[in-house]
Amino acid sequence: KCMIRNTLLFCVVLLLHANWSTIIWHLEQERPLQVTILDKTVPDTSYREHKGVMWILNNLRYVNSATGSPFRYHQDYYGFFPVPEQQYAIHELPSDLGKTDLIYVTDTYGVYTADFYRENIRGKRSELIYGGLKPREVTAIANSLTPRNVLIAEFNTLATPSDPQARQQMESILGVRWTGWIGRYFSSLAADNPEIPHWLVENYEQQYNTKWKFRSSGLAFTNLNDEVVILEAGVGIGSRFNRLVFLPSAVEHYHVAKEVQYGYWFDIVEAAAQTEVLAHYHLDLTAEGEKELALWNIPAVFPAVIKNSSPYRTYYFAGDYADSNVIPTSYDAVAWRPWLGIGGITEEKKFFWQIYFPMMKQIITEIER
Repeated sequence: KCMIRNTLLFCVVLLLHANWSTIIWHLEQERPLQVTILDKTVPDTSYREHKGVMWILNNLRYVNSATGSPFRYHQDYYGFFPVPEQQYAIHELPSDLGKTDLIYVTDTYGVYTADFYRENIRGKRSELIYGGLKPREVTAIANSLTPRNVLIAEFNTLATPSDPQARQQMESILGVRWTGWIGRYFSSLAADNPEIPHWLVENYEQQYNTKWKFRSSGLAFTNLNDEVVILEAGVGIGSRFNRLVFLPSAVEHYHVAKEVQYGYWFDIVEAAAQTEVLAHYHLDLTAEGEKELALWNIPAVFPAVIKNSSPYRTYYFAGDYADSNVIPTSYDAVAWRPWLGIGGITEEKKFFWQIYFPMMKQIITEIER
């Protein structure tokens, strides 16, 4: 009887908490914010490349200043718009962004024919329909920057297929330089893993003149010249793979966890002298892994989050941070998860709730101030 009573009590408390979270959320005042989001990588209606940032804006009770309504995943951005019957529309970034408060370049990798027309799900290379950062877009962004607003850009803004001139212009604004390398952790490097792009396997086999025989987890790196480097777990890389580690001052200011394992796409960049590196990636290399990466001039520690405060406030996230599959369906409740202990949840959830959510909340709060 005691166990049944305690179980019922727990369920009642949980139900009350869920209801109160929603009630408190609706009692909070809405705050208008003019946000410009550029997302060129929208091959389907999941909108996952910009859904994370819009969910956070809505959850924090910000509304689109143009409409007075919550941000709509399917409409309130610029870039590629999928429509029914394998058709699409393109809404180009305007030359005049107005008095925008936040500019967020979430992804410019683009949409390719084989992905959009459902011909493959394995990243087989095909013709580009639309994508890559353009010089006129960087000019529009640069002209809109003032001491009162903020620019955030993240992977894949600088990498292929962005125009080289646009990349250089954006690097100057952000205070970073892309080395030409990108990488990703894979829970399985087996060729039949649907997450492994076909082009990665093909380029590796051509480069090394051998078959792709990897099976365990590991890290994959590739560069502008399609050169590939693989570090298998237990051989070139240790069990902690790629850790995202924040400086103590950043932990305090942005209310983030000190570190978390990061398991998605990232690019390897260098920070300019005037910038502030808030967090670094730390690769858990073995002696063999250190030797292999040294051959390719790939560092073991490199910037992950870079802030540039002069002459404008910009942030560069050297990873696919806004891309998330772990956000709740509904945003109309107080977000209590960021304050949970880190035990018992996946690394992806840890990253969203203990890194990305609180960091974005602090950045947006500073825009208001």
